[in-house]
Parts: sequence; structure tokens; C-alpha cells
Amino acid sequence: QNGVRIRFSGGSFSASQIDNWTYTSLASVTRATDSGTDYRLRIRINGGTVQARAWAATATEPSSWEINVTTTQVAAGYFGFVCGAGAAAASVFMDVDDITIT
Repeated sequence: QNGVRIRFSGGSFSASQIDNWTYTSLASVTRATDSGTDYRLRIRINGGTVQARAWAATATEPSSWEINVTTTQVAAGYFGFVCGAGAAAASVFMDVDDITIT
């Protein structure tokens, strides 16, 4: 499997490149999160450039990208979302909307 993973989880916001199931970190930002707070993420992929930012749903969207990397593992034709809970989490919910693919 090849691609890019954006992960927003308990104190970390990161991007990894996946090459034949091998994960290589491209960027990682220490990011405090609060339990019970809803967050929004914006992810933009243009060619090999991957950008992402996250903010509390009650706040204004920031103008700068927290993740801004270049990768060779972006291919046309596929995208997906995965939501998972770690062993300590009771439940995790994910709503996805406003998707634009051009």
C-alpha cells in the first residue's frame, strides 16, 4: 500500500508517507488537544504537496498550515478516511462533510 497518512491524535499532528506498507514520518507537530472538544481538519493535496491544519470547532480557522510537506506517494484516483480509538479511548466519532475533489 502506498499513500499519505495525516494523523491527529492526543498531542500530535503528523504526516507520514507510506511506501509498500512502510511508514516514514514527513512532519510532526506537538499539538495539545482537549478531551470532549470537537476539532476541524482541513487537508489539501495538490500534486505532491500535502498541507493540513486543525482547530477547535468553536474557533476561527487558522490561515497558516501546520503540516506542509512534499511526497511522491500521492496517486490519482483514491482517497479514504479512517477513524480509530486507542486502547484507552471509550469512543471516537468522526463526521465528514464539505469534501471537494477536483
